[in-house]
Amino acid sequence: MYIPIAITLLVAYLTRFFDKLLLFINQYSTAVAQNVSANTTTASLIQPELIAGLYSSGMIISIVVFVLFVIFALFATIAIAILAETDKFSSAFQIGDIMEDIGNIGWGNYIV
Repeated sequence: MYIPIAITLLVAYLTRFFDKLLLFINQYSTAVAQNVSANTTTASLIQPELIAGLYSSGMIISIVVFVLFVIFALFATIAIAILAETDKFSSAFQIGDIMEDIGNIGWGNYIV
């Protein structure tokens, strides 16, 4: 499961999620430290572009994580079955065998 984590971190880096998150935390902590008055909310002191960028990066990352989760869950189930059948650890990583087994079952039947 290191591959989905690595891909997720790469997407987070490419969308500059961490930079935006650190900037958001910095602006939020500055607003709190200034003892914001009752008439001014903390959110109004943070740049709307930063909030929008943070949300959009978060949504992109969420979509990528969901797609990776589904793909790896589908392949992991068959890989574990092949591992149990052959008792060879390396056989669980044979993508061709995994695809063949899913093809024998049928993609529609397997997903449902």
